Amino acid sequence: MNQETTVRVLSHVDAFAGLADPDLAGFAGVCESLSFQRDEILIKEGQSAAAFHILIEGRLKVVLQGANSSEEEHRATDVQLNQLKPGDYFGEYSLIDGQPASASIIVVEPGALLRISKHDFEEYLSTNDRIARTIYLNLLKLLVSRLREREDEYDQVMIVG
Repeated sequence: MNQETTVRVLSHVDAFAGLADPDLAGFAGVCESLSFQRDEILIKEGQSAAAFHILIEGRLKVVLQGANSSEEEHRATDVQLNQLKPGDYFGEYSLIDGQPASASIIVVEPGALLRISKHDFEEYLSTNDRIARTIYLNLLKLLVSRLREREDEYDQVMIVG
């Protein structure tokens, strides 16, 4: 994928909202394009996942794996947390806190993604405070939004239960 196309893809990703094409060009220069096949596990829960991934095409599911996982403690079944479509991204938790992946990412439909390593991501952000502030604010908004959604879900359970 050429730099112009990569910049166009990045410009449609919420995490990069508010950044101009020249700002995105720096990220485009360190993006790695990867393809994947159906049922492939892109990230396994508990694995070191120090990269930011942007889905270009295909579909993925975010799963807490069940009894067929190799963890010492097993869940009775898989728990699907989310489904990702083109334009969605993942890996932001580990990118921010450096912890292993909190869920597995499994391919539902073959496709492609862009990957920015933690090292490259942080190195680029260290060169420009404005870009770093913009991206971290966007990620913070996303995380707060997810937290509010989760609180609403718990609230509904408490009302029904």
